[in-house]
Amino acid sequence: MWLKRGMEMMKINKDTIHAIGIATKTGRYAATYAHKDIAFEFASWISPEFLLNAVLFGKTAKQWRDDNPDEKGNIRDQATIYQLLVLANMESYNAVLLKKGKTQAERMQLLHELAVQQMTTLSSLELSNLPGIERK
Repeated sequence: MWLKRGMEMMKINKDTIHAIGIATKTGRYAATYAHKDIAFEFASWISPEFLLNAVLFGKTAKQWRDDNPDEKGNIRDQATIYQLLVLANMESYNAVLLKKGKTQAERMQLLHELAVQQMTTLSSLELSNLPGIERK
Protein backbone atom coordinates (compact mmCIF):
# COMPACT_ATOMS: atom_id res chain seq x y z
CA MET A 1 0.00 0.00 0.00
CA TRP A 2 1.41 3.41 -0.97
CA LEU A 3 0.66 6.53 1.03
CA LYS A 4 1.42 10.08 0.04
CA ARG A 5 1.80 13.06 2.35
CA GLY A 6 2.83 16.19 0.52
CA MET A 7 5.79 15.25 -1.68
CA GLU A 8 6.69 12.29 0.54
CA MET A 9 5.78 8.74 -0.50
CA MET A 10 5.76 5.82 1.90
CA LYS A 11 5.11 2.14 1.20
CA ILE A 12 3.52 0.15 4.00
CA ASN A 13 4.26 -3.53 3.67
CA LYS A 14 5.62 -5.87 6.33
CA ASP A 15 7.90 -7.60 3.80
CA THR A 16 9.62 -4.42 2.62
CA ILE A 17 9.99 -2.67 5.96
CA HIS A 18 10.58 -5.86 7.98
CA ALA A 19 8.36 -4.66 10.80
CA ILE A 20 6.99 -6.70 13.65
CA GLY A 21 3.45 -5.62 14.38
CA ILE A 22 2.31 -5.09 10.80
CA ALA A 23 0.34 -7.68 8.88
CA THR A 24 -0.92 -7.43 5.33
CA LYS A 25 -3.58 -9.41 3.56
CA THR A 26 -3.81 -9.53 -0.21
CA GLY A 27 -6.65 -10.53 -2.47
CA ARG A 28 -10.27 -9.50 -2.65
CA TYR A 29 -10.39 -8.18 0.93
CA ALA A 30 -6.86 -6.78 1.05
CA ALA A 31 -5.93 -4.89 4.18
CA THR A 32 -3.02 -3.75 6.31
CA TYR A 33 -3.20 -4.24 10.06
CA ALA A 34 -0.88 -2.66 12.61
CA HIS A 35 -0.22 -2.76 16.34
CA LYS A 36 -1.93 0.15 18.12
CA ASP A 37 1.42 1.91 18.78
CA ILE A 38 2.27 1.77 15.08
CA ALA A 39 -1.24 2.91 14.18
CA PHE A 40 -0.91 5.87 16.59
CA GLU A 41 2.42 6.89 15.06
CA PHE A 42 0.97 6.56 11.57
CA ALA A 43 -2.14 8.59 12.44
CA SER A 44 0.10 11.31 13.90
CA TRP A 45 2.17 11.29 10.71
CA ILE A 46 -0.93 11.78 8.57
CA SER A 47 -2.72 14.24 10.86
CA PRO A 48 -0.95 16.38 13.45
CA GLU A 49 -4.41 17.08 14.96
CA PHE A 50 -4.54 13.44 16.04
CA LEU A 51 -1.42 13.95 18.17
CA LEU A 52 -2.62 17.29 19.55
CA ASN A 53 -6.02 15.91 20.61
CA ALA A 54 -4.30 13.07 22.44
CA VAL A 55 -1.91 15.45 24.21
CA LEU A 56 -4.43 18.12 25.24
CA PHE A 57 -7.59 16.12 25.84
CA GLY A 58 -5.99 12.81 26.82
CA LYS A 59 -7.93 10.95 24.14
CA THR A 60 -8.42 10.79 20.41
CA ALA A 61 -11.49 12.19 18.69
CA LYS A 62 -12.82 8.65 18.20
CA GLN A 63 -12.38 7.82 21.89
CA TRP A 64 -14.24 11.03 22.76
CA ARG A 65 -17.10 10.14 20.37
CA ASP A 66 -17.31 6.66 21.88
CA ASP A 67 -17.44 8.17 25.39
CA ASN A 68 -19.97 10.87 24.38
CA PRO A 69 -22.39 9.33 21.88
CA ASP A 70 -25.16 11.85 22.64
CA GLU A 71 -23.00 14.95 22.11
CA LYS A 72 -23.21 16.77 18.80
CA GLY A 73 -20.07 17.77 16.95
CA ASN A 74 -16.59 16.70 17.94
CA ILE A 75 -14.15 17.01 20.81
CA ARG A 76 -13.07 20.50 19.74
CA ASP A 77 -16.67 21.72 19.52
CA GLN A 78 -17.04 20.93 23.22
CA ALA A 79 -13.70 22.44 24.25
CA THR A 80 -13.47 25.45 26.54
CA ILE A 81 -12.07 28.75 25.33
CA TYR A 82 -8.90 27.93 27.30
CA GLN A 83 -8.49 24.57 25.58
CA LEU A 84 -9.01 26.13 22.15
CA LEU A 85 -6.40 28.80 22.87
CA VAL A 86 -3.89 26.21 24.10
CA LEU A 87 -4.65 24.01 21.10
CA ALA A 88 -3.90 26.87 18.70
CA ASN A 89 -0.61 27.49 20.50
CA MET A 90 0.21 23.79 20.40
CA GLU A 91 -0.37 23.66 16.64
CA SER A 92 2.15 26.46 16.12
CA TYR A 93 4.66 24.95 18.55
CA ASN A 94 4.29 21.51 16.94
CA ALA A 95 5.22 23.01 13.56
CA VAL A 96 8.37 24.51 15.11
CA LEU A 97 9.26 21.17 16.74
CA LEU A 98 8.74 19.31 13.46
CA LYS A 99 11.02 21.78 11.69
CA LYS A 100 13.67 21.14 14.35
CA GLY A 101 13.44 17.40 13.66
CA LYS A 102 12.03 16.36 17.04
CA THR A 103 10.68 12.81 17.25
CA GLN A 104 7.05 12.12 18.06
CA ALA A 105 7.94 11.13 21.63
CA GLU A 106 9.91 14.35 22.14
CA ARG A 107 7.11 16.42 20.63
CA MET A 108 4.47 14.76 22.80
CA GLN A 109 6.50 15.46 25.95
CA LEU A 110 7.19 19.09 25.03
CA LEU A 111 3.61 19.70 23.89
CA HIS A 112 2.28 18.15 27.10
CA GLU A 113 4.51 20.43 29.18
CA LEU A 114 3.29 23.45 27.18
CA ALA A 115 -0.36 22.42 27.60
CA VAL A 116 -0.05 21.94 31.37
CA GLN A 117 1.77 25.25 31.81
CA GLN A 118 -0.70 27.22 29.70
CA MET A 119 -3.83 25.57 31.13
CA THR A 120 -2.56 26.28 34.67
CA THR A 121 -1.93 29.92 33.81
CA LEU A 122 -5.23 30.39 31.99
CA SER A 123 -7.23 28.67 34.74
CA SER A 124 -5.99 31.25 37.21
CA LEU A 125 -7.44 34.13 35.13
CA GLU A 126 -10.84 35.58 35.91
CA LEU A 127 -12.64 36.08 32.60
CA SER A 128 -15.71 37.70 34.12
CA ASN A 129 -13.72 40.95 34.42
CA LEU A 130 -13.18 41.12 30.66
CA PRO A 131 -15.94 42.73 28.60
CA GLY A 132 -17.59 40.61 25.92
CA ILE A 133 -16.22 37.25 27.05
CA GLU A 134 -18.56 34.71 28.52
CA ARG A 135 -17.50 31.54 30.23
CA LYS A 136 -18.62 28.28 28.59
